[in-house]
Amino acid sequence: MQKIFLFVSFFCLSVNWSIAQDPSEYIKANAVRMEAPDKLNDSIYNLLSPYRIILLGEMHGINESAQFVGGLIDLFTESGDSVLLGMEIPSQYMKSFLAEGTDSSVYASDFFSNLSWRDGRQSTAWADLIVKAHRLRKCKVFFFDINDSDGKDVDRDFVMYKNIKAQCERNQNFRIITLSGNYHNPTKSPEEKTMGYYVAHDSMLVQQSALCSLNIYFIKGQMRNDSGNGLELKSLDKGDDIFTKTLSWDYFIMMANPKKSYPYTGIYFVKTITAAAMVKELK
Repeated sequence: MQKIFLFVSFFCLSVNWSIAQDPSEYIKANAVRMEAPDKLNDSIYNLLSPYRIILLGEMHGINESAQFVGGLIDLFTESGDSVLLGMEIPSQYMKSFLAEGTDSSVYASDFFSNLSWRDGRQSTAWADLIVKAHRLRKCKVFFFDINDSDGKDVDRDFVMYKNIKAQCERNQNFRIITLSGNYHNPTKSPEEKTMGYYVAHDSMLVQQSALCSLNIYFIKGQMRNDSGNGLELKSLDKGDDIFTKTLSWDYFIMMANPKKSYPYTGIYFVKTITAAAMVKELK
């Protein structure tokens, strides 16, 4: 079961912007519009190009986060950058793909087709993203979640950070983009240290200004994941908030107000999320 960081992050975001002196003006001045999750423009490039490491946190079992990462990969590689895509998947479950490197070996991998459990990550959205990235000459894929060989009592977030750091050090001319649950990528974590916290506080790895941690923020829609009761379809609707009252856009990115204590660098806003299909449904 994956830890879900939904209502806490919603609460933090609502508090931080609602207490701003003029939150609607901040949103209007800082939001950068997107046509679609995978159709990104020069304004998005200008906003994110200063960052070497971009950590995206999602609610598992949705389509829009993987689509956005795919859009980022296109945006950066078409601009001449090399991209390293990291996925919150144990490498032990991707051995066939790591050995064969074929499209079919992604979908037929243990992670997507042969597990006895599902938490939402085993989706066509994630599998399609890996296939897309692997096909690009200027993109490489790695997997950073813990393996059984790491032991049962390890700090999972610390191991994930160490795996990301190792890849960063091996690929120093690459831009790094990771996709994980949004529990793992906050850079400010008062209650417990997360993967994002470890990355942000590694002075040998990255200067703070070179790290961007985005949290997906949505208003309504559906997701398919496991929050303690097995894989299930969930529907949520927050209703109107400061974002929908200020902008009518379906998608945008906005950096957080640096004067506030939001635990991410910014948000990837999606008005309506859609539930992802699993590569293989359990019988």
